[in-house]
Amino acid sequence: MFPLAGDGQVVLFSLGPFQVDLQWVAGVALVIIPMALLNIRGAKSVGDSALLFSIFALLPLLIVSVLGIWRLVVEGTNPLVPFMPAGVEPASAIAVGLSVVMWCYCGFDRVGLIAGEIKDPGKTIPKAMIVSMIVIILAYSLPLIGALSVPGWEDWFAGSFSDVAMVLGGPWLGIFVTIGGMFCAIGLYSSLLMSSTRTPFVLSRDRWLTPALARQSRKTGSPVVSIIVCSIIYAFFTLGDFVDLVVLDVFLINLLLLLNLVALVVLRIKQPDLPRPTRLPWGWFGIALVGVPLAASVLYLMYLQWVDYGMTAFLILAVTLGLSTAAYFPARWYQKRQAQAASAAEPVSVSAPDSRP
Repeated sequence: MFPLAGDGQVVLFSLGPFQVDLQWVAGVALVIIPMALLNIRGAKSVGDSALLFSIFALLPLLIVSVLGIWRLVVEGTNPLVPFMPAGVEPASAIAVGLSVVMWCYCGFDRVGLIAGEIKDPGKTIPKAMIVSMIVIILAYSLPLIGALSVPGWEDWFAGSFSDVAMVLGGPWLGIFVTIGGMFCAIGLYSSLLMSSTRTPFVLSRDRWLTPALARQSRKTGSPVVSIIVCSIIYAFFTLGDFVDLVVLDVFLINLLLLLNLVALVVLRIKQPDLPRPTRLPWGWFGIALVGVPLAASVLYLMYLQWVDYGMTAFLILAVTLGLSTAAYFPARWYQKRQAQAASAAEPVSVSAPDSRP
């Protein structure tokens, strides 16, 4: 939509291997800075805007669903034929589909990071997750079924949904779907920014990081400094190669899912009586029912990424984990020092001498 801002079209200056172009400046000015300001306004503002973004994102998909499904019914087309592209092995197709599905449904574990800013989180979060899951399933499946009414899905690539919309409804629908996709990406970034900034905020409150990151807005209580710092880091990351960022992101998400599963098992063993507003039913059988398929899927995807990207993926992951591990030791030293300083600064209560005869 904005050809002059295409990747590498207008390079402003270079920073070593990184090129600062007009696309990066537009992204920072139109997405990163406004979403940082929105997050500073508080979780309620982010939630309200996410609802608005969702409407803009889902409305064009609803039109595609209606037009496409109507076309399937009228023309009697079977959307499942062909089931796979010619020459593609079933195992490879399942692997790609599994990767996409896991990425599409990830992020539910981040809700707990903002539970303290939600009214009655024990009841609100489970209800919201159930409703969200239903909406997500419909938002993915119905437009996809409608889009399959247009032949040639084997040649789809990133951005092809707008082309499908143009075939179904004309140029206006293609533009509408593109704009909806932009709102979807902006809303996703804003929500992830809200959840991710709470991690350095809590680490700062626990004296693992500088106290500056714990500074909050007096009006909304949002972690202002953490939001600004994280936004700057994200702006820097956008200078890197997109494929490298995706590989790293998927690897870290998979590791985080495994760590969440390990934490679930460990807490059930060590603290079985810990208050849990919501919990998996059926005891250990319920945990196994959820955990075994999840662990198998994650490990399988990690293997496939190694097959697709070779040692590059593991090298990026190793560097990231290595730097994170190396940062733990000075952070731990800093935390102990701050805890000792806080203990020393606490006034010692001295009991008054007994003056009674």
